[in-house]
Amino acid sequence: MTTAASHIASESTLSSTAAVGAVAFYVTALLALLTLLIAAIRSIVRSDQLTGAGRLVWIAGVIAFPFVGSLVWFAIGRNGVPHLYRSQLA
Repeated sequence: MTTAASHIASESTLSSTAAVGAVAFYVTALLALLTLLIAAIRSIVRSDQLTGAGRLVWIAGVIAFPFVGSLVWFAIGRNGVPHLYRSQLA
């Protein structure tokens, strides 16, 4: 009977440790996403290349799709069309 009780106690400790690890992971991921979102919105607001309407569209896109929208802004929106494709478009 003692072994069954110790097995249940060790299993409970393992599951609570896993739960703490999962919570820590999700909190870290949420903070990283929030940081990326704030940095993207701040960069959009400070951009000299956009008009007021352009800023609103970019901000709406970043808020609607926080991860993908922020990545697209930093990859394409901040500097316009990437330099690799500019020669092909001209």
